[in-house]
Amino acid sequence: MNNIKLLKKYGYIIILCCLLVLTSTANASCTTTSSTGSLNNIDAKTLPVAFDGTYAGGQFVIIPSSIELATKMPESPDKILVYKLNTMNDACIRNIANKLGFPNSSLIKIEANQDSENLQIYNAVNGDAVLEVSANGYFAARYGDSPSLDSGGITLSEKECITKAQEWLKSHGLYPEEVSKIATGPILQVSTYNIETGFHSENTILTYGISFFTNIGEYQSSLPEAYVEIDTNGEIIEVDLHVQQLKELGYVDIKTAEEAFNKLENVFNNKVANSPEISGCMINFTDFSRLTITKVSIQYSKNGNYIQPIYFFQGTAYFDDGLGTTEEFRGRVDAVIR
Repeated sequence: MNNIKLLKKYGYIIILCCLLVLTSTANASCTTTSSTGSLNNIDAKTLPVAFDGTYAGGQFVIIPSSIELATKMPESPDKILVYKLNTMNDACIRNIANKLGFPNSSLIKIEANQDSENLQIYNAVNGDAVLEVSANGYFAARYGDSPSLDSGGITLSEKECITKAQEWLKSHGLYPEEVSKIATGPILQVSTYNIETGFHSENTILTYGISFFTNIGEYQSSLPEAYVEIDTNGEIIEVDLHVQQLKELGYVDIKTAEEAFNKLENVFNNKVANSPEISGCMINFTDFSRLTITKVSIQYSKNGNYIQPIYFFQGTAYFDDGLGTTEEFRGRVDAVIR
């Protein structure tokens, strides 16, 4: 949060919501999955810990008065497959970059420390557009600046934003195959907040994000394969992709859904941010008064150069601000027994 401006009883705060992008095995361009044949159990200690520390936007001040589980838990297999990311080859990188509007002549290769898993290996400029490419297959193409704060809110409906994003990706040969879910939401917004209560009362959305999810094997990836950001004028200002080449590595034992839920409950009862006792969780909100969990699922998440299983909790967070404020809750818990 930044650029806070106060005005009498109300204030304005700029909220930038960042979405990370993760591909599945179903991208139409260069994404592959390879198998080593017969697969055995692997030592989970050799894998990076998912969500090493508890990332919850800060330390808890308010402990929720109640956490309700209003859904059935998913069946938990004893073992689940783990994948490893292979480094993208130059031919695939140049193919995707060209589809994003950056010809081979615009790509500049960068020599850097090869130990970095998110190593940026190419960048490119084509007019006002800028592209960054990482060795793990992450493409971030920026086509325009964020709108000014006084530009007014976005005028397109949610459906119109989805259609525009789909049309752009399909016309560039980048629309994911077998999309399992489409999610939308504000990325950059100006919020009016009440100084007396400390809670916002009105939002003006400046940019909107559309995320396209696919599956890895039997389970949905926890983050989208393709992401498109649209500004107030209906222009596409950013497209992010993760085109991954996956190798089946082996199986790991996983926790039950009940054990993961207990871990999540412990997060809310701990007042120390990033406490080692509750590492392995990531949530998007703190300091709400009540929480109702309405969906629990197993998903795949990128951790280092590995794709590992997590439990994904969704629900509604209720804020005790006198205005009946609610927000969508999202919590992720490492599923691997380490």
